[in-house]
Amino acid sequence: MRKTLTKALALLLALAMVLSLLPVISLAVEEGDAVTFISGLPADDSYGVIYNAGGFVMGADFGSGQAPALEATATTDGKGLEGLPRGTAVVHFIQSGDDYYLVIGGKYVCATEDRKLTLSDTAVTGAKWTFVADQADLAGYWNIKNAEVQSGGSDIYLEQYQGRQV
Repeated sequence: MRKTLTKALALLLALAMVLSLLPVISLAVEEGDAVTFISGLPADDSYGVIYNAGGFVMGADFGSGQAPALEATATTDGKGLEGLPRGTAVVHFIQSGDDYYLVIGGKYVCATEDRKLTLSDTAVTGAKWTFVADQADLAGYWNIKNAEVQSGGSDIYLEQYQGRQV
């Protein structure tokens, strides 16, 4: 009886090891992927990229307190992007009430009072963002505003400025 139990456990362990080697389907977008535009707000626990009407996606390098804005090519039908450039920030959208956490590589995107972007291991003050209907009246577009931090009494938005920085 004891040998049978040992053999059964050994077989289960071997099966678990074999299953762990199988490829896993990734649900997140990756560099080079073609992506389609969504209409409306991102779903909770979804992945995507931040794109602006000028043809740029947000990059993932926050070393200077800014993120690079990377040029992206729209599809010929205008419903998405042909492929994501190297360094694109793939954002995990986590909904918290009416606001969202933007998580890149397991780190929270945060704004500071001096208008810098940082990445934090935890959801510190400045990590919550809200989506507001585009103020330039571009149908289907949204502005992304920090829900917790202001700079000198003014709201902080994710926006492209100074050439190719967000």
